[in-house]
Amino acid sequence: MKRRAALLTLVAAVAVAAMIVAPVQAAEIQPFTQVAFERAQAEGKTILVTVHADWCPVCKRMKPIEDALLKDPKYRDVAAFLVDYDRQPDALRALRVGSQATQVVFKGVKEVGRHSFVTDRAKMEELLNRASS
Repeated sequence: MKRRAALLTLVAAVAVAAMIVAPVQAAEIQPFTQVAFERAQAEGKTILVTVHADWCPVCKRMKPIEDALLKDPKYRDVAAFLVDYDRQPDALRALRVGSQATQVVFKGVKEVGRHSFVTDRAKMEELLNRASS
């Protein structure tokens, strides 16, 4: 009985630790707001902004690649934002973006690169790495 109780306690402790550590291991994409974006810039963070449209087939192919990249622990500190192409025209103007399926990377306030309609993982990672070098 004591052995079982000890095992259950250990399993519970591991589960709690996993919940605490898991968010630190992956960057999460959040909806774009100017306030959050400017805060990340002021903090000097690496920032990935993706312009997405639900109807865009290229955007749909980009998403799982981007999600996989952001799960890599080396990108855990990236501030990742998603701009809705159809609903956030002010953000498009501010970012000088004219099309969906566009990614823009910043290091703090400085834009370090952008591309559109890219679904190659290596090219997406290369863009993200520009802010790290």
